[in-house]
Amino acid sequence: MLFRSRRNVNGYPPVPWINAHLKSSDRVLITTRQINYLIEVPTYYANAQVVGEIETRPENTDSRRFWTQLRRAGITHLLVEATQPPPPGAQALTAGLLERGCVSIEKSFEVPQFSSRTLRSGDEPSGEMRLYRMEPGSCPYSGLRP
Repeated sequence: MLFRSRRNVNGYPPVPWINAHLKSSDRVLITTRQINYLIEVPTYYANAQVVGEIETRPENTDSRRFWTQLRRAGITHLLVEATQPPPPGAQALTAGLLERGCVSIEKSFEVPQFSSRTLRSGDEPSGEMRLYRMEPGSCPYSGLRP
């Protein structure tokens, strides 16, 4: 199944690394639904349209509130695309935390992007996903109550 996943699931490359290096006590915020079923450590799927516990809607630009919500949910890592400039939502909020020292880049992954699993052209573009580690010791928001 893993071979099939590697070829057919957008966002798959971080999955084996996460499964091998993170522990059951970690919790990863993800924004790519299809890998939720392949990651073996606890995850939190941040769907900007449906989920409100951690607000990743484009209208949310408050990195302090985002930090507090992440801490309340027990998030230890965030896996998000690394588009430049970061679009509003989870990517921009995570970039804001990175600027303030609240997260660090643990690992970057090259991720093939394809629109169809069956009609592949062979020259699909690739993007980057980054796994960020929460850094409570260096974050100016750490004193806030979660």
